[in-house]
Amino acid sequence: MTTHFSLSDAALLPWNRTAAASRSRSAPARAPGYTVDSVPWYLLPGFWLYGYGLGLLIWVFLRLLRLTCRIEYRGEKWLDAHPNYILSAWHSQIILGFIAFPHFRDYIMMNHPLAYMKPMHVFLSLIGVKRLILGSTGHNGRAAAVELTDCLRRGASTVMMPDGPRGPAHELKKGVLHISAHSGVPILPVRIETSSMWRLPGWDRKQVPRLFARIVVHIQPPVQVEPGRIDEAAAVLAQRLG
Repeated sequence: MTTHFSLSDAALLPWNRTAAASRSRSAPARAPGYTVDSVPWYLLPGFWLYGYGLGLLIWVFLRLLRLTCRIEYRGEKWLDAHPNYILSAWHSQIILGFIAFPHFRDYIMMNHPLAYMKPMHVFLSLIGVKRLILGSTGHNGRAAAVELTDCLRRGASTVMMPDGPRGPAHELKKGVLHISAHSGVPILPVRIETSSMWRLPGWDRKQVPRLFARIVVHIQPPVQVEPGRIDEAAAVLAQRLG
């Protein structure tokens, strides 16, 4: 029998059992659990080993996939059409995206602050993310979005998954559109295909390419969002994401 482990399973580790227990008693509850800055001192050794060890393993694994896969890019001209942008793809393609775009220098990203996400924070630092803003739905998400919008106005780029952080899959939420409209930074949709893959368990069924697979990255024309035309932009973005 095969056992699957994902970052969501990591909520059962000691520094996140408070949140897991609360969710089991009441599914809609948004229990705070431990954030990366509030893990008790007596759990810190295991927490750091978990965060940095797993984060490094994720980086090594994705580098191996990049070295063995054949990657083609279509629409690369759109990367140079604007000085900065919001790179956007469906959540299921996040692993493919990190393989196709291995370096995110000068990017500023927003990510969940809960402790089980520490490996992802470490991984993002390894691929060059300049700054990580901690915040998500139910965890200072509005303040984090305001801070990210301000960074975009000052010339930063970012990555946002419009159906995250908890789905439903391929159901576009308007947070990325509002951030684009208020910052004036366009959304650059990306659609990725692969010839052979596994799918991880979870709400988004993340796609993981097999060794030596062919990956085709379709970079779509940017979506410029105007404050009074959010719904129109949402339809265009959903169509270009596929």
